[in-house]
Amino acid sequence: MKNQNKSIYILLVSIISLLIVLFFILKKQQDLQVQLIRSLDYKSSYLLGDQNNRSRDPYKEIAVNNALRKKANSIQECYNEYLKQKPDLTEGFVEIDWNIQENGSVKKAEIVSSNLSSDNFHRCILNTITKIEFPLPPTGMQTYATYKYNFKMDAETK
Repeated sequence: MKNQNKSIYILLVSIISLLIVLFFILKKQQDLQVQLIRSLDYKSSYLLGDQNNRSRDPYKEIAVNNALRKKANSIQECYNEYLKQKPDLTEGFVEIDWNIQENGSVKKAEIVSSNLSSDNFHRCILNTITKIEFPLPPTGMQTYATYKYNFKMDAETK
């Protein structure tokens, strides 16, 4: 009788454990479905707009650009330091791309193109971008961002 009770107890514990595991698997699946629905709903909200706005992403146009504007002085400082090495250069550009993670942090920032050739300058800009905490992507998934900085020597730098 004691062995039978022990077997029933082990069976009940196993069943409860399996139910708990099943619950977490179903919860994860539900979270993924909600994320997918949010993503599709968000994308359709701007893809189904008028013809002129189909490729516009309000998250990138507003939230990402606002975060970048807040760090514009740091980016400008990178350029001003660059000008100390190349004082005859008056303008140029750098195009950067990166991934914004689900939590708003930056992953894998890279220079796409630039006519300003300096590893220190590029490193300064990439370090600044990497430190930005962007607003959470509305899709709940990582998103790709790109930005082109156009630089001109300001009057204070001359």
